[in-house]
Amino acid sequence: SDVTTKSSNRYLESLKIENYEIDFNKYNNDYEILVEENVTSLKVTAIAEHEKAKVTIIGAENFSKYNNKVEVVVVAENGTKNTYTINVKVKMNEEELNKELKKEKKCIFERWFEKKYVPLRRQQKNVSLWN
Repeated sequence: SDVTTKSSNRYLESLKIENYEIDFNKYNNDYEILVEENVTSLKVTAIAEHEKAKVTIIGAENFSKYNNKVEVVVVAENGTKNTYTINVKVKMNEEELNKELKKEKKCIFERWFEKKYVPLRRQQKNVSLWN
């Protein structure tokens, strides 16, 4: 018969990010890069191994402040999918970092306080918090 089998090749031949080095390996689906605070998008170039595979890049712009994910989806000719993920972490300056940490610490303290003391106060009306 003259029915040709559609390719299931869903690998990238190359994955490049302008101005950043990544150690690309087609069998490795996860990458991480660190970018400066003012970086809000990346120029990602991805080439599929098979000429009939389609490549879509999702999330390479409009970065939020901290963690961002860029996904490179390769769909083989036969429809099977393979997703490569680039985790983009934004470097924070000291001030920003401290603000975030303070927020986190406050939350942790509040949760701990609620757990430890709120039940106690319900049991006894006149409990001193610091005994």
